[in-house]
Amino acid sequence: MKKRMNAKNIIVLPDVHIPWEDERTLWAVERYMADHQWDELIQLGDLMDLGCISHWNEGKAKTMSEQSQFEDDLGMTELALDRWLKILRANNKEAKLTWIEGNHENWAKQAVEKPPSLEKTFDIPTRLSLKQRGVNWVPFWTD
Repeated sequence: MKKRMNAKNIIVLPDVHIPWEDERTLWAVERYMADHQWDELIQLGDLMDLGCISHWNEGKAKTMSEQSQFEDDLGMTELALDRWLKILRANNKEAKLTWIEGNHENWAKQAVEKPPSLEKTFDIPTRLSLKQRGVNWVPFWTD
Protein backbone atom coordinates (compact mmCIF):
# COMPACT_ATOMS: atom_id res chain seq x y z
CA MET A 1 0.00 0.00 0.00
CA LYS A 2 1.32 3.43 -0.96
CA LYS A 3 1.86 5.89 1.83
CA ARG A 4 0.11 9.21 1.27
CA MET A 5 2.34 12.26 1.28
CA ASN A 6 1.34 15.36 3.20
CA ALA A 7 1.63 17.91 0.43
CA LYS A 8 2.12 21.55 1.34
CA ASN A 9 1.37 24.65 -0.66
CA ILE A 10 4.48 26.80 -0.65
CA ILE A 11 5.16 30.00 -2.52
CA VAL A 12 8.81 30.83 -3.19
CA LEU A 13 9.76 34.46 -3.69
CA PRO A 14 13.38 35.35 -4.53
CA ASP A 15 15.26 38.62 -4.99
CA VAL A 16 12.71 41.31 -4.21
CA HIS A 17 15.48 43.89 -3.55
CA ILE A 18 13.49 46.42 -1.51
CA PRO A 19 13.46 49.43 -2.17
CA TRP A 20 14.07 48.71 -5.86
CA GLU A 21 11.33 46.08 -6.17
CA ASP A 22 9.13 45.99 -9.24
CA GLU A 23 5.91 47.21 -7.64
CA ARG A 24 3.59 45.93 -10.39
CA THR A 25 5.10 42.47 -10.28
CA LEU A 26 5.02 42.35 -6.49
CA TRP A 27 1.39 43.52 -6.51
CA ALA A 28 0.53 40.64 -8.89
CA VAL A 29 2.35 38.14 -6.66
CA GLU A 30 0.50 39.43 -3.59
CA ARG A 31 -2.87 39.15 -5.39
CA TYR A 32 -1.99 35.57 -6.33
CA MET A 33 -1.01 34.89 -2.72
CA ALA A 34 -4.35 36.26 -1.53
CA ASP A 35 -6.35 34.12 -3.96
CA HIS A 36 -4.92 30.82 -2.71
CA GLN A 37 -4.26 29.10 0.58
CA TRP A 38 -0.60 28.73 1.47
CA ASP A 39 1.23 26.81 4.16
CA GLU A 40 4.41 28.81 3.82
CA LEU A 41 6.11 31.61 1.96
CA ILE A 42 9.84 31.14 1.51
CA GLN A 43 11.82 34.27 0.71
CA LEU A 44 15.05 33.03 -0.89
CA GLY A 45 17.19 35.98 0.09
CA ASP A 46 17.87 39.49 -1.12
CA LEU A 47 14.52 40.70 0.14
CA MET A 48 16.41 43.90 0.96
CA ASP A 49 18.78 45.45 -1.58
CA LEU A 50 20.94 47.32 0.96
CA GLY A 51 22.94 49.18 -1.66
CA CYS A 52 23.38 51.82 1.03
CA ILE A 53 25.86 49.57 2.85
CA SER A 54 27.17 47.50 -0.05
CA HIS A 55 30.92 47.07 -0.18
CA TRP A 56 30.55 47.31 -3.97
CA ASN A 57 29.46 50.95 -3.60
CA GLU A 58 32.25 51.96 -1.21
CA GLY A 59 33.96 55.12 -2.38
CA LYS A 60 31.38 55.78 -5.12
CA ALA A 61 29.87 59.11 -4.04
CA LYS A 62 27.44 59.44 -6.96
CA THR A 63 26.16 55.88 -6.62
CA MET A 64 25.80 56.22 -2.85
CA SER A 65 23.88 59.48 -3.23
CA GLU A 66 21.28 57.56 -5.25
CA GLN A 67 20.81 54.89 -2.58
CA SER A 68 18.10 54.86 0.06
CA GLN A 69 19.13 54.86 3.71
CA PHE A 70 19.27 51.76 5.93
CA GLU A 71 16.42 52.98 8.17
CA ASP A 72 14.22 53.57 5.12
CA ASP A 73 15.01 50.08 3.82
CA LEU A 74 14.03 48.61 7.20
CA GLY A 75 10.74 50.50 7.20
CA MET A 76 9.80 49.40 3.69
CA THR A 77 10.77 45.81 4.47
CA GLU A 78 8.59 45.85 7.61
CA LEU A 79 5.63 46.97 5.52
CA ALA A 80 6.18 44.14 3.02
CA LEU A 81 6.57 41.49 5.74
CA ASP A 82 3.44 42.65 7.55
CA ARG A 83 1.46 42.69 4.28
CA TRP A 84 2.61 39.17 3.41
CA LEU A 85 1.86 37.79 6.86
CA LYS A 86 -1.61 39.31 6.77
CA ILE A 87 -2.29 37.83 3.32
CA LEU A 88 -0.92 34.40 4.23
CA ARG A 89 -2.74 34.15 7.55
CA ALA A 90 -6.07 35.38 6.19
CA ASN A 91 -6.55 31.95 4.61
CA ASN A 92 -4.38 29.87 6.93
CA LYS A 93 -3.73 31.04 10.49
CA GLU A 94 -0.83 28.56 10.75
CA ALA A 95 0.97 29.80 7.62
CA LYS A 96 4.70 30.42 8.03
CA LEU A 97 7.07 32.89 6.49
CA THR A 98 10.69 31.80 6.16
CA TRP A 99 13.40 34.25 5.08
CA ILE A 100 16.70 32.77 4.00
CA GLU A 101 19.52 35.28 4.33
CA GLY A 102 20.86 36.38 0.96
CA ASN A 103 24.17 37.93 0.07
CA HIS A 104 22.61 41.42 0.20
CA GLU A 105 21.40 40.88 3.77
CA ASN A 106 24.85 39.56 4.59
CA TRP A 107 26.26 42.97 3.71
CA ALA A 108 24.84 44.14 7.04
CA LYS A 109 27.18 41.69 8.81
CA GLN A 110 30.08 42.88 6.68
CA ALA A 111 29.30 46.55 7.41
CA VAL A 112 29.96 46.13 11.15
CA GLU A 113 33.50 44.90 10.56
CA LYS A 114 34.68 48.51 10.22
CA PRO A 115 32.74 50.03 13.16
CA PRO A 116 31.84 46.97 15.33
CA SER A 117 29.95 49.29 17.68
CA LEU A 118 27.19 49.37 15.04
CA GLU A 119 26.49 45.63 15.27
CA LYS A 120 23.04 46.13 16.82
CA THR A 121 22.20 48.81 14.27
CA PHE A 122 22.69 46.39 11.38
CA ASP A 123 21.24 43.25 13.00
CA ILE A 124 18.38 42.65 10.58
CA PRO A 125 16.49 39.92 12.52
CA THR A 126 16.51 42.06 15.67
CA ARG A 127 15.76 45.37 13.98
CA LEU A 128 12.79 43.88 12.11
CA SER A 129 11.53 41.94 15.18
CA LEU A 130 11.40 38.81 13.05
CA LYS A 131 10.95 36.44 15.98
CA GLN A 132 8.05 38.51 17.35
CA ARG A 133 6.46 38.64 13.89
CA GLY A 134 6.76 34.86 13.60
CA VAL A 135 9.21 35.06 10.70
CA ASN A 136 11.75 32.24 10.57
CA TRP A 137 15.19 33.73 9.73
CA VAL A 138 17.67 31.27 8.25
CA PRO A 139 21.29 32.49 8.32
CA PHE A 140 23.02 31.32 5.20
CA TRP A 141 26.28 33.12 4.62
CA THR A 142 29.39 32.37 6.63
CA ASP A 143 31.99 35.05 7.07
